Amino acid sequence: MAIIAAWAVLAGVWVVGAEGAGWTTLDQATLSSIGGVVPSADGAWACHDVSSTTGVTGNLTSGGEAVVTKLSKGGMWATATSLQGRTCVGFSPDSLSLAVLASGSLEVLTFAAGAWSPPRVVSPAARTVLAARYAPNSKSIAVSLAAVAVPAPALAWTLVDEVIIDVITKVPTAAGNELYIVDLAGGAASHVPTVGSVGFGGWYISCWPQDSQFSWSADGLSIAYSFSRSTLANNWTNTGVAVVDIASGTSKILNDATAFQPFFHPDGTRIAYTVADPTGYTWAQTWHICVYVVATGSTQCSPHSNGTLDQMPTLAGWHDDQILYTEQAGVSVNLFAFTVDGTGALLQWHRVPIQFPAPLTEGNGVIGGGFRSTSRVSVVRSAWGSSRLGFSYEQPVVSQQAFLATLNGSSAAAIQISSINAATLSHSFIKPSVVSWPSDNNLMIDGILFLPPGLTAAELAVAPAIVFTHCGPAMAVMATFQGYGSVCARFPLEALAEAGFVVLQPNYRGSTGYGAEFRRADRNDWGGSDYNDVMTGALWLIKQGFADKDHVSHIGWSYGGYMSALAMGTSKTTHGLSLRSIVTGGTLTDLISHTGTTDISAIIKSWAGGYHWTSPEMRAMMMDHSGIYHVENATTPTLMFHGVDDPRMPISQSFQLHFALKSREVPVKFVTFPGSGHIPGNPNQIMVVWNECIAWLNQWN
Repeated sequence: MAIIAAWAVLAGVWVVGAEGAGWTTLDQATLSSIGGVVPSADGAWACHDVSSTTGVTGNLTSGGEAVVTKLSKGGMWATATSLQGRTCVGFSPDSLSLAVLASGSLEVLTFAAGAWSPPRVVSPAARTVLAARYAPNSKSIAVSLAAVAVPAPALAWTLVDEVIIDVITKVPTAAGNELYIVDLAGGAASHVPTVGSVGFGGWYISCWPQDSQFSWSADGLSIAYSFSRSTLANNWTNTGVAVVDIASGTSKILNDATAFQPFFHPDGTRIAYTVADPTGYTWAQTWHICVYVVATGSTQCSPHSNGTLDQMPTLAGWHDDQILYTEQAGVSVNLFAFTVDGTGALLQWHRVPIQFPAPLTEGNGVIGGGFRSTSRVSVVRSAWGSSRLGFSYEQPVVSQQAFLATLNGSSAAAIQISSINAATLSHSFIKPSVVSWPSDNNLMIDGILFLPPGLTAAELAVAPAIVFTHCGPAMAVMATFQGYGSVCARFPLEALAEAGFVVLQPNYRGSTGYGAEFRRADRNDWGGSDYNDVMTGALWLIKQGFADKDHVSHIGWSYGGYMSALAMGTSKTTHGLSLRSIVTGGTLTDLISHTGTTDISAIIKSWAGGYHWTSPEMRAMMMDHSGIYHVENATTPTLMFHGVDDPRMPISQSFQLHFALKSREVPVKFVTFPGSGHIPGNPNQIMVVWNECIAWLNQWN
């Protein structure tokens, strides 16, 4: 029962499966992943980002590269060149230059005499470039530059909203992002006035798309951009879309009701963007596609009755008279198109089928990384008028790779242009199943199930089980490559399943991928019906003969950690289930003390309709749905993780729980991560999470 600082790194943990050496935490840590994928308009080139971690346990180093690929006439991969420490921005419309980012600076490479020149810096010195887009004439680039206000040293600090973040993270809140246009010939950068901060400036909600900050008109005379009137996290709904006339610097606001993701049509006649519900349960994030017609100044948006499948589309761009976007459907993420007429009316959407090379199959994986980031899917108008797509794709047993596709009509055929993680081809990953079980009112809940390989029915019936609860709640377990680990902290679920654990990952009420109504079904009920969805999943495992009722453990981080804290004191009384062990990170233990100490305190009112002081009934509900107020019943051995500088779930949440468990003499181990925020980004720290998790589960099972 001790607090362990994570700078004391553990030795690597190797997990041995039924057929020899299994998947290990070091295997997982040293996988590479794909970021943005951008084709050139002439079809000759592509650029994709690769993030990698190398080294050994306790001495891991993360890095990245932009890979520039030369394509043959048949569209196949010919040769590739690595630009270390850089990420792709995109090719110029004339395909004669390539922009990349390097440590916050914008660099440009020029193609001449059959070769690319060395990168040269074109952005203003001492300014961090957040996003960049080529002008239609290829002669300039629009960039957003971060502006950080550094406060003067003081003996005392008057508390205002942003100080909560600044004090915890020790980093000043950004004052906003500014729009500039860089002349590639002369190198001069001119400021373009905007409404508020360009893009999602400052401290934002990471669930919303961040990269589609602005888009050029076809004539290069104006730029559509998203803006934030405030850089504070509690004002996450304070965003909008505007168009600025570059010559005059005058902006016209198209929508300031939580709007973002603007995309000009290639002919400049229309602007597509998304708008979220500005009031009510905003954390559940219901988005509609809107189209602004430049000539008439009119706007039309997709209604609830004819919205997209999940009403959370991430826009990618235009293809003829169709808006392309990615969206989750169940556990998959697919490409969709919404047809728009000349008046801006959104007529009907359809899924765009993509033919992949074997062993991949269409529609059963995740395109674009799955976390609603527009940097993962790009649309480029080709020199001959078609749409060229760049994206990553993965499936549960096939590693993520980079792909290109040309959209012809309503379908596309993909070619693979990367070859990362070759070692995974020789490993036999567990084939998961999507399963369903009834929760209260017979509502069916989906989840992804891993069964250990080689076990008989009798052996499965006595196998230890893990129920992993994802973070969010407006997130989900998806059909991503399971070698990467889970969503949220990347718990090594593949390694645990190969070691003999049954693993169930529920998509409880509040999850994305099942429509707006399902995503909003946890309103006024965090820790109620959604908690029941998770626990009935555990009971379903036992009933199906997939687990021993005395060996069920729970893992969760963030909102999943909130579920862990609640389960440790209530699972026996609510569902007759005594948990064997618990692993929890970034834990929310008390909805009451969370208010005012988190960077997003307004979320409480968003889901609950008020705060604990609103009424005695509200206060009683929050206490009943908080794990700390049920800790008198807790007996489960618990492993805890928390970042010292976590502003989302302040470490005080875990301090409370740790003290209570120690006082009750419940076996508990508390590992903290100096310098870490909500989820450790340091590869050596996250390895500690994985290895400690495996050791704890083995110890108590």
